[in-house]
Amino acid sequence: MNETEKISREIIYNKALRLLGRREYSVWGLTKKLREKFPENSAGILEIVQEFVDKSWLSDDRFADYLVREKAEYSGWGERKIVMKLNEHKIDSKIIQEKLAKYFPPEVQLKKAQKLALEKAQSLKISRKKLTDFEERQKIKNFLISRGFPFEIAQSVVEKI
Repeated sequence: MNETEKISREIIYNKALRLLGRREYSVWGLTKKLREKFPENSAGILEIVQEFVDKSWLSDDRFADYLVREKAEYSGWGERKIVMKLNEHKIDSKIIQEKLAKYFPPEVQLKKAQKLALEKAQSLKISRKKLTDFEERQKIKNFLISRGFPFEIAQSVVEKI
């Protein structure tokens, strides 16, 4: 390895450390981010990412846990939207199923959907538009589905409002 390659590797290594210092990344996500910044050094990036995985500084399992918890608890996302995001990050399906079982038992999903539906109903009543009961229910159901809740749960919650 010549002097230029050493400097380049050190720069990439430090950039990766700074990125991981801010938040969790998936292996795919960190690799993508580094390739955007350093497109000419793909082999060096793969070495560094593998080193981080070997040292347990980078973990798809930890990233999946972080993302599911963050999006479910703070962003109000449903199961389907979270699964799409995890798939986007190339997370293994076994890890996805494990995290969903941990954070999305059916009773928890139903409670979250009910809470969001009530908040949406409140905001619709405050808005200036006059909506029929059917239109209001349809908007709430569409809102829940867009948040990633299964149709069956959205339908069930809307029927109980």
